[in-house]
Amino acid sequence: MPVEYEAVNDDSKLYPIPSGKTVKFYFFQDIDENQPLNPILTITGTTPNKESRIFGTVPVGLNGKECYLLAVVVLKGDFGLEGKTQADIEEAVKNKSILFGQISDEQDPTGWKRYTLNPDLPPIEDFEFVG
Repeated sequence: MPVEYEAVNDDSKLYPIPSGKTVKFYFFQDIDENQPLNPILTITGTTPNKESRIFGTVPVGLNGKECYLLAVVVLKGDFGLEGKTQADIEEAVKNKSILFGQISDEQDPTGWKRYTLNPDLPPIEDFEFVG
């Protein structure tokens, strides 16, 4: 889990991710920016006060599935990606309700990195958050 996020409205300045906030990692088999999001797995944790890992368990039935990962740090209220659209996410970021995280992959047509789920999933450390 990174310790900084990039401000979207402040010349891309970096700020510390606040500790003690709910962070949710979402796993998606497919993402269509024009459709509401429907994750197949969500792992929830708390943002640490220093760079560290958040652990979760992959259910046996999801082993071998390729997924995209997105994340949300909830700053105000309660926010989840289930059923949300890209416009909903952009509005929540603009209102400073969330920090939005993703892992980029210029090789993938979506621009996002895919992972194959298994119990020995290596640490995922490439998240970049904006808010």
